[in-house]
Amino acid sequence: MKTKLRWFTVLITVIMVLAVSCEGPEGPEGPEGPIGPKGDKGDIGATGNANVKYTEWIAFAPADNWINYRPDFVYFKHYNDPVFKFSAQTVKDIFDGKYVTLCYIRNTDYRYTWNLPAFLASYDFSEFGDARKMVNYATYANGTNFYIEINITSTDGANVKGAQGKWQYRLIFIGVNGGPMKSTSKTETLQQELEQLSYEEVCKRYNIEQ
Repeated sequence: MKTKLRWFTVLITVIMVLAVSCEGPEGPEGPEGPIGPKGDKGDIGATGNANVKYTEWIAFAPADNWINYRPDFVYFKHYNDPVFKFSAQTVKDIFDGKYVTLCYIRNTDYRYTWNLPAFLASYDFSEFGDARKMVNYATYANGTNFYIEINITSTDGANVKGAQGKWQYRLIFIGVNGGPMKSTSKTETLQQELEQLSYEEVCKRYNIEQ
């Protein structure tokens, strides 16, 4: 009995020694595996002027379509239908104050562009009369319609008149995300800020084709 027990003890010891000797020291780290394939490119983001709308250059109304409200004040109106054809949502957004509206005029015989309101000296552009005059605009929007009024007011009491000639105007709408007109300064609203810029500066700032 003692002989069998001795041999069993020896057998267990041999098995344990063999098990330890089979593990051996840890080998060196293997080489890094190949880099996986590059993922698909993401979608292109919205352009910098995604929240900007603008019209083409539009001719003034012919002289017969101006309204002589007073000898020193004349105007014409262009309506959404048939001139602009803004969508109902765009008209609503304008009505809700989601855009700053800018209006510019030019005469195609000259390189200069005026930001309205603009002041013209006596006898300059006499197609509108010989008075010193101011050219200005007003816009109106409700749930279904939009129109703009371009008007000329004498600043010296002399008469003015409506004319078309080579005059054009353009509207630019800058989105303000539906809130109050945001400002990039502490004292000016966005409207006031943009009115201080030239037409070319506004176009460059918002990536608008001139």
